[in-house]
Amino acid sequence: MGGSYPGALSAWFKSQYPNDSIGAWSSSGVIAPILDFYQNDVDTYLAAAKSSDTCPKLIQEQQDWVEDQWFNQGSKGYNLVLSIFGINASDIVDGDLSFFYYLADHYVGAIQYGKRTVLCNLIDGNSGKNMQAQVQAIADYGKNSLGTEYSGYGVQYMQDTKIDVNNSMRQWTWQYCNEFGFF
Repeated sequence: MGGSYPGALSAWFKSQYPNDSIGAWSSSGVIAPILDFYQNDVDTYLAAAKSSDTCPKLIQEQQDWVEDQWFNQGSKGYNLVLSIFGINASDIVDGDLSFFYYLADHYVGAIQYGKRTVLCNLIDGNSGKNMQAQVQAIADYGKNSLGTEYSGYGVQYMQDTKIDVNNSMRQWTWQYCNEFGFF
């Protein structure tokens, strides 16, 4: 039983091994996984644009600013980004870019799960502030309203085998990367 990728796996198992289970329940199971699914980005852009013309542009500007700080401004910029998002430098393994998946989920998660208007109102409402303040508002929104924590994304977290029944991010990522390894 499952939804999305777990749902797809449930349906696949039942189709391949019909006598080994009584049933399978797939809610919104993925039926046509795509390796380079740029259409998802297009859909996210179009959804954000429904709130305002400026929302998707400001999202891009914020992401560009974070990337510039991370890659081009040396340790000062890198540490600034970590500070904004409340991440300890020791939580980032050298070469692990999962931070950018985490950053994207602040925007994509809000849009995908029905909080587009709130997100875009926040973004548009902070557009007159400097970029650091705009990104800080997004970091705070992710933490306080979406429950987005970096601890669910980093390599160190993925290596931790302690069972936490209140958090399924590690299991979801394992399934996504191993059972659907072509992603």
